[in-house]
Amino acid sequence: MTDVVLYQTNDGGEISAVNGTVLMGGGISTAVYLALFGGNEDDAGGSDKTLSWWGNQLDADIARHYRSKTQYLLRSIPAIPINLGRIKTAIEGDLAALVAAKAFSIIEITITIPQVNWINISVKTNLGDVSFMSPWEASI
Repeated sequence: MTDVVLYQTNDGGEISAVNGTVLMGGGISTAVYLALFGGNEDDAGGSDKTLSWWGNQLDADIARHYRSKTQYLLRSIPAIPINLGRIKTAIEGDLAALVAAKAFSIIEITITIPQVNWINISVKTNLGDVSFMSPWEASI
């Protein structure tokens, strides 16, 4: 699978271009990134779709909609260790459509708080490992 390479920065996802050509890569990192950080950051991912990302209206297949609970939680709950379980559950939910579509299978999810107000998310899959360091914007 070849896709645009997305990487996390302090203010969201970015792409790189070299000599006017967007950097492409193989693997599943972009699919995982979009599942965890795609859509509208104010969308809690529940039954209320009023805050759903506008692009979801263009695709009739609900399994392909971006409704990232992970992104929402990182903006709405405190960056404390007790909340890591909620984040892990959100990650599993956000990746469920990709797993159901047999894009990959999850072997292990590891989440750490490497420094104040930052989270490191690592997803080990049968196709390789993906890791993202992201700001955890909500505070106590």
